[in-house]
Amino acid sequence: MFFEHKLLIFLIIVEIILIILNIYTSSFEDNTDIKIDIVYTWVNGKDQKWKDKKYQITGIKSDGDKRVENVDEIKYSLMSVFKYAPWVNNIYIVVDDLQKPDFDFGSKIKIIKHSEIIETKYLPTYNSFVIEANIHHIPDLSENFLYFNDDMFLGNYISKEDILDNVYGQYTLLSDINNSYDIANVKNYKMLKSRFPKIKQFLPWHEALICKRSLMYDLENMFQFDFKELCKNKTRRKDSDKLSKQEDFWMIGLQQMYGLYNGDYILKNDLSNIFVEMYDKKEIYKLDDIIKTKPKFFCLNNIQNVNDTLDFFNLFLTTLNINNSSFENKKDNSKIIILN
Repeated sequence: MFFEHKLLIFLIIVEIILIILNIYTSSFEDNTDIKIDIVYTWVNGKDQKWKDKKYQITGIKSDGDKRVENVDEIKYSLMSVFKYAPWVNNIYIVVDDLQKPDFDFGSKIKIIKHSEIIETKYLPTYNSFVIEANIHHIPDLSENFLYFNDDMFLGNYISKEDILDNVYGQYTLLSDINNSYDIANVKNYKMLKSRFPKIKQFLPWHEALICKRSLMYDLENMFQFDFKELCKNKTRRKDSDKLSKQEDFWMIGLQQMYGLYNGDYILKNDLSNIFVEMYDKKEIYKLDDIIKTKPKFFCLNNIQNVNDTLDFFNLFLTTLNINNSSFENKKDNSKIIILN
């Protein structure tokens, strides 16, 4: 009887160990097989046809608008991706129907027009929140994907394990709300708190952000009224803008806050990240920090204000040793795929 009891305990322990090993190995295998795409939103604010159309629709001139000025920073961002995240599956660049980038980095890149993902009745749109709220409609987009602005870069090698199911930022209550980005983040919190009273307000780092397509579809269905009202706003809402019926929300941050609450994401803060506000002379010293520390993510915000921008980029990214990663220099004859 004693022997049978010990044998039973032994078999139970062995079974537990086998279950743990199976979970571990399955998780590892799944991570290696999981496809992760990248989505960029991009606009060439120097395009006169685009500017004329925007003025005709909104009455707003784009000259001097920091958010849409283009100095080809997306080329350098893509170079950093090819260098430091070679495992990336597809790269989608979402553009206004009138535009497309004038470069070729190979078959991984696919151009997505606004009309392919946003209902025609809401077009044209000049509101980045509207565009971001619809990127999960991209055909064949992977469940897990990274969202990039064109001024976001990789400064070092990243792995799938760095980003898969991991979000980086902090729980905080915004008190100084003075721009459309803060307004949208507060709107995110109000929307989710109305359904989940115990949820905490979360503010992501300003870097490339992990997204889950299924979460975005869930939220679109959950907040159908807010989604439709957002899509009506042709431009981002500001404090003084009384024309919008409702404040914008930010789908990228919304799905991260929601995912943290329901356990789809884990909050971490161990990934190196540097944000530089380029128009602020007090922050320029951070460029040296990027070169010295090679953070995994960095963002150069408002870089069009830097003198001789192209020479700056060449010098800066040559120092980071990523300029040779360009697919333009490789024997890849495939062209950008335009999805109609």
